[in-house]
Amino acid sequence: MNHKIVSFYHKYLNPEIKELQKKVFEKLGVELIQFEFEGTHGSAIKTFLDNSEWDLVTLFDVDCIPTDKKVFDTILEVVDDNTIYGNAQVSNAYPYAAPSFVSFTRNLYDNSPHQNFEGMYYPNEHGVHVEADCGEVFVKENLRIGKKQILSYPTDVVDKKWIYNGNDSYPPFEYGNGTTFDNKTFHCFQIRLPEAQSIFINYIKEFLDEKN
Repeated sequence: MNHKIVSFYHKYLNPEIKELQKKVFEKLGVELIQFEFEGTHGSAIKTFLDNSEWDLVTLFDVDCIPTDKKVFDTILEVVDDNTIYGNAQVSNAYPYAAPSFVSFTRNLYDNSPHQNFEGMYYPNEHGVHVEADCGEVFVKENLRIGKKQILSYPTDVVDKKWIYNGNDSYPPFEYGNGTTFDNKTFHCFQIRLPEAQSIFINYIKEFLDEKN
């Protein structure tokens, strides 16, 4: 199986961020493609997906890393043509597998009713159109036609910013800058902000020191 692992970073982002992310993957012995973009994150994702050879893809934000190589074993265990796997995030009504860390097959993508990763307005559970984040409509349109998602949830947060109160289908959780998930990934969020960059840089340097 051709499994591509790719992260996306803006052309003008502090280069230390992508360099540190790359060092983590190298330390874990995992091949990572880092994709530079100048427009939007959503258009960068689509450009990569539509112009690359892959059977299975795992997308990372540049400020997200695996802290244990076992997460890639989990991907192979749970992802199939009917299942999207990723880290839980909320911007429109209920959680979805966000492209900070998300994995799905080529077959699922090719047969998706929605292959656009841009943020846009999308109906919530009350039918009200509210803003959806990057990749959210892709996931939710696949859920609408009967696909499923498996989510990883936060276990620890450095700087809590957002709270999801939960419902009958999804548990409550909190997340923010510097969130560790139960699948052993770490996502900083909002890496454009200097304070978030400090959290990421400090965390990665400590992580790499521990691995030496």
